[in-house]
Amino acid sequence: MVKRKKSPFVTREEARVERYPWGPHDWLCRPDLVDCDDMLMVRVEVPRSEGIPFHRHPGMEEIIYILQGRAEQWVGEEVRELKTGEVAHIPADTVHATFNAGRGVLKLLCVNTTPKEDGPALVDVRDEEPWRSIRSLGRANLSEKLQTLERVRREAAAVTGGGQAHQVLENGRTAARKAPRHDSPPGAGAKAKRPGPKKKR
Repeated sequence: MVKRKKSPFVTREEARVERYPWGPHDWLCRPDLVDCDDMLMVRVEVPRSEGIPFHRHPGMEEIIYILQGRAEQWVGEEVRELKTGEVAHIPADTVHATFNAGRGVLKLLCVNTTPKEDGPALVDVRDEEPWRSIRSLGRANLSEKLQTLERVRREAAAVTGGGQAHQVLENGRTAARKAPRHDSPPGAGAKAKRPGPKKKR
C-alpha cells in the first residue's frame, strides 16, 4: 500500500485542538498533519492568572515565541519576563514553565524537536522541589521567587551535606525594576570575600 503524501499546508480548520487546564493547544505541525517527522509546532493560549506548570521534555529541545502578552518564563533556574516578539530556548531535558504575567490572554508559539528515543514526551515535575515552593507563591514578584529558590537550595544542601551551588540569574529589566535592591536573592551578586591570612607585625 502506497503511503499518501500529506499536503504541505495546514488550514485553521485542519489544526488539531487539544484542551488542557491551562488553555487550548492548536497543533499546527506534527506527523499526523504534515510529512514531517522531526519537528512539532503548537499555538497555545494561556488565560490570565494561569500557566503551564514546571515540566521537562526528555530528548526534545523547544523554542517558545511570545505572540501576545507577557510571560514569566522559567528555563531551569533562570527566569525572565518576556513580552511580545521575544523568545526562550529550552535545551533537551531542562525543567521549564510558562506563566501568564499580564492582564490579558498570553499567546505562545512553541516549536519542538521530536524525541530521539522511546519514552514519555513530557515529565511533570510541578510537585518536586524547588518548583513546588516557587509556584506556591503565585503572582509574587520575581525577586521573592528567586529568594525562595535560593532558600530551598540551601536547605537541600544542608540535608545532603553540601553540594555545588546553582547560579541563579534574574531579569535585570523586570525583577530589578520591581523590587528594591535589598530584596536581591542571597548569592545572586558578587561572591563573598574570604578573609585572607593575617599579616605579621
